[in-house]
Formats: sequence, structure tokens, C-alpha cells
Amino acid sequence: MKISPPEYLSSGTLGEVEGLMTGELTETGEPNRSLTNRLGFLINSPPDVVALTLGSAAPIADSIRGVYEAAGLDCPPIVGVNSDGTSRWKHTNIASTRNEEVERLRTLTEGRKRAVIIDQFFIRGGSLYHAQELLEDAGVKSTSLIKGRWFGDARGAGVKLDCQSLTSSLADEMRVIGHACYQEFIRTLTIQNTNKVSGI
Repeated sequence: MKISPPEYLSSGTLGEVEGLMTGELTETGEPNRSLTNRLGFLINSPPDVVALTLGSAAPIADSIRGVYEAAGLDCPPIVGVNSDGTSRWKHTNIASTRNEEVERLRTLTEGRKRAVIIDQFFIRGGSLYHAQELLEDAGVKSTSLIKGRWFGDARGAGVKLDCQSLTSSLADEMRVIGHACYQEFIRTLTIQNTNKVSGI
């Protein structure tokens, strides 16, 4: 079934968000941008760090924790990147100038060479590609990008964000979505492997 991603993340849109993240739903006219479809970046060869574009992607951190929890793997450190180029998130105490942000990220990612960067609502890629640039300037050597289209915003529907701890007031629900993404990932792999054995 094809839908438009919800404008906001809220308790009322969680079903749609889960469908888009697991791949059970797809966006009209868009390729499959589900988290499930990109879990190979996180599971097959876990990165040294997972980065999220701040601030609406903060709730995705709990989904990532849920993925690793379901997989029985240790979750890599998760960091938020202030990549919109403004002081929009100044109230979160996240550095708002470029040099400060690079130095903050350098401290958080020291010794970590590989990162997966996630944007929960990819349009033209400004925030995602800026986050990639900031992390590379901070010393990360290799980056993989996950271009989500799962929900537009998390601030306008009463969801409380914690951009320091990277969580939200929907932490439990988002973790369960992470479990569902991993389960769908395994189900898809099983089908693919069965088809290979069967010569389909």
C-alpha cells in the first residue's frame, strides 16, 4: 500500500511510521526508503558510530537501539549532528556554529572510523550531506547514508525530544518499531535465501 508520510510523528501516526520504516507501506511515487531495506549497513558490518540529523531524527535513536536489541548485538554509540547550518537547535545545547560542531563531533567520534548517518525525512539531502561533511571533517573516514521518508517532524505534535540523550517521549514505541524492522529484515533475508536455493 502506498501512502504519503505523515507530517508529524505522534502517537496517532505511529502505525504509518512503522509501516514506512518496515517497508510494509511505501511512499507514493518513491523508491523503498524503509529502514528495513537499509539494515545491512547496520547489521552485516556494524559501524563504529550511528549519526542522526538533529533534531526530528532524535526519536530514531530508540528504533536503532531496538534493532540491535532484537539482533542480540551491542548497539554502537549514537550521536546527533546539528547539520541544518543554523542555530535552530540552540535550545538543546547542541553547538550551533560549524567549527564548534566539528570539534564536538571529533570528541564524540574519536577513534571511530565508520559511520552510518540517518535522516528521517530526506528531501534534497541538505541536512544529510552536511552531516556527512561535518563527520568527515571530525575525522570519520567512511560514511554510509540512510535516506528515510518516515515522518516530517517530531516537534509539532507534542512529542518531547531530548537531543542530548537522543530519545523522545515515544521511546518505547520507537524501540518496538526497531524490533519490527529487524524481524522484517530477517524475514526478507530468509525468503531471498530460499529463492536462491530453489533457483528462483
